[in-house]
Amino acid sequence: MDRTAYESHLKNLHSWAGHLESTIETAIPQTIVELGPAGEESLLDVKNAAETLRDVARSLDDVMNAYDSLLESAGRPRRYDDFLQRIEVGSDTKEVTDVTDEDLEAGTPEINRARFARLSGELQFDAGWLLGAIHGALISHSEDTIDEHLDSLATGIEELMISYDRLQDLIGILPARHCAFVDHMVVLEEAGRRHPRDRRGRP
Repeated sequence: MDRTAYESHLKNLHSWAGHLESTIETAIPQTIVELGPAGEESLLDVKNAAETLRDVARSLDDVMNAYDSLLESAGRPRRYDDFLQRIEVGSDTKEVTDVTDEDLEAGTPEINRARFARLSGELQFDAGWLLGAIHGALISHSEDTIDEHLDSLATGIEELMISYDRLQDLIGILPARHCAFVDHMVVLEEAGRRHPRDRRGRP
């Protein structure tokens, strides 16, 4: 493994994760502004709020792509490539503009602000945790811990995916973006534990 290339990609990942944290810090207050007063949300309000949060998803895509480049530099297969390609062609996405009044059969939902604050806090915590995990990988100079660090970073990214989906689900406009992927990875990893392989993938 080219240690210099690995560390370069790790620094790049740190940069994208920092951008994600900044995006979250900007998007959360703006989402609250778009929602307006509690109990008075219109369809346009919740559409605008959901679209504002989409900035977080786009930034998270950049983090996933940077992580895949890091994996390649360490001689590992890309983890998020198929998911990102599906998102790019739009096969797994629904646009905010596609949502109509008919989609909200019970009318525009009232957004529970206490729950919104809690889920927003979880999203911000997860972003900070990922930055800390990347920093830990940067200061570690032992190749024996690379697998452990890579696994930890993937866990952090996927916690962010789940937290984002929970927040969008609360708004109630867009379907879960990441949960099917995360569930799929859990199934694969559980199967891998039942049939352990060595690092070269041999039974």
